[in-house]
Amino acid sequence: MESMLADTTVRWHAPFRAQNRLQRCRPPCKIRCEAVHRRQVALQLASRDLNVYNSLVAGSVITAASIQDATALNRRSLALAAVTLGLLTPLRGIAESATATQPKNLTEYVNSKQGYVLNRPTSWEQTSKAGADVLFTDPLRKSTTVGVTVNPIKIAGLQQFGDVETVRKKLIDTEKLKESTKGVMLISESSRNGKNGTLIYDIEYELDSTRGRKRILSTVAIAQKKLFIVNGNMKCDAAGCNEDSSDLAVLRQVAGTFDVIF
Repeated sequence: MESMLADTTVRWHAPFRAQNRLQRCRPPCKIRCEAVHRRQVALQLASRDLNVYNSLVAGSVITAASIQDATALNRRSLALAAVTLGLLTPLRGIAESATATQPKNLTEYVNSKQGYVLNRPTSWEQTSKAGADVLFTDPLRKSTTVGVTVNPIKIAGLQQFGDVETVRKKLIDTEKLKESTKGVMLISESSRNGKNGTLIYDIEYELDSTRGRKRILSTVAIAQKKLFIVNGNMKCDAAGCNEDSSDLAVLRQVAGTFDVIF
């Protein structure tokens, strides 16, 4: 810090040395000397302010307190420092806010017999449905659910079935063939590997049908010749689904925690 302030002090003294040189100018060169002097001072001030800005952005030891203690700083440098610190503070606030809004209160659900695990919302009800291995329902909004189905299959892994684009196309084509379907819009698709290396596909799409509009999250995996499908459902307004919905955030997190545990 001391070396940095010492180096900066040298730069701050430069304009005064230039002023002394200017006083030594004599006509008829005085006008030209004044013009050169003004350009030198402007360049030195700009260079100094840029150094202050770069130090702040780089996260150096300069803080608002140390800036105030450095009496050599002029008003323009203080203003620049204040603006810079003011810009950095909201960015930290945004990051903290994003962390604060992440869904919480999830409880691990393990089915050792079928061989899978996921984190379910603690307050949701565990119910049953024909064809589902387990179903979790939001007690405050019964249309928001997460269900898991497990069925035997002849192939050993998703790689044999196709990549995520192939699976997504088959899934959406099946939805389009239903008489009730008015439209299907893909939101996202991705692939990942579980802790044991099992390939998992995550597909999210919006379905508009005669029964209304809803967001569907499908997570698919194949292991030990079993087909695992996690289906998350959330009803939407007629105009579309709210991307900032807390229900949607919960569904995405639950789907992202699914894994096979063979």
